[in-house]
Amino acid sequence: MDKLIRLTGMVVVTLAALGSTACSKKADECNAVIDVYNKGLDANHAVKGDDPEAASKLGAVWAKEAGEYAKLTITTPELKTIAGKLQSEAQGASTGLANAEEGGAAGVKPHVDAYAAASKELQSFCGVEEKK
Repeated sequence: MDKLIRLTGMVVVTLAALGSTACSKKADECNAVIDVYNKGLDANHAVKGDDPEAASKLGAVWAKEAGEYAKLTITTPELKTIAGKLQSEAQGASTGLANAEEGGAAGVKPHVDAYAAASKELQSFCGVEEKK
């Protein structure tokens, strides 16, 4: 059985409130997306093992995270696109795990890789760095 693919990304630091209304809106929306990202990453790392039960748990984590992204109200166009990518790839990883034989990773890896790329876009757009 393949090892389960897990995120190895970093937790990003939330933004401080900025001065202008436009910047404040962006900061609030970035913080909302970052919050979903951080909680998903923590939940992802909490799943232990490489067996079918762990794959099922990890699939549920990804599905929950995708649902949390769907609940966000994002009006900043660039951030809306990034959050959409994160949601889509989280859902894809969940579906890939649900359809994988014995928790195999082949159908999940492209989604995890695309999710990691979208998280880099999030960090760049929101102007955050990894938490050391």
